[in-house]
Amino acid sequence: MMNLVVVTSKEEYFERLKKMRVDSIIVSSKEELLNISFNKDTILITFNTNIIIPVEILQKIKIGYNIHAASPEFPGRDPHHWAVYFGAKRYGAVCHILTKNVDSGSIVDVELFDMPKDISPLELLKKANICAKVLIDRLIYKLYKNEKICVLEGISWGKRKTKRKDLLEICKIPCDIHNEELSKRIHSFHVEGYNNIYIELEGNKFY
Repeated sequence: MMNLVVVTSKEEYFERLKKMRVDSIIVSSKEELLNISFNKDTILITFNTNIIIPVEILQKIKIGYNIHAASPEFPGRDPHHWAVYFGAKRYGAVCHILTKNVDSGSIVDVELFDMPKDISPLELLKKANICAKVLIDRLIYKLYKNEKICVLEGISWGKRKTKRKDLLEICKIPCDIHNEELSKRIHSFHVEGYNNIYIELEGNKFY
């Protein structure tokens, strides 16, 4: 019998799993995760969560999958911002095997769409999350049907894996920036309600 554990911060997906009649344990915090007894029958799925699965747990389970709400080109943090900044042509979500390194495991499924022109990062994230839900539904269906899940040939991660410090650095605006680059950064990284974009003068930050 399959022992399925789903790690997600999305409460709406709790109800989604119930409607699918999925027999699983759903956890939303690292404390809950550490209280679970894992074994070689456990299949772990992480979805819309910032919880990093400890290596000790990965060594105990049968296999783990992560749903990354971005295209393979953009592993790491804040991918929707970087996709807008670099003018990606396609975007969506990825299902990959969990490994000790974030966003590096073999890719087993993707759901992509053409990037709308001038889309904002938040709107892009919403569309990516819809793709992510498609992937997790498809994954769970395959698991319960006992279908073989294969690594996709010819699809690999992008070479640039972004971290939060990368976003913090690009949001610091140099005083000699060109207007075109300034507009590009504001469109790609400014989010209403957050102090992302700023300049620094004589030790003072101006947002």
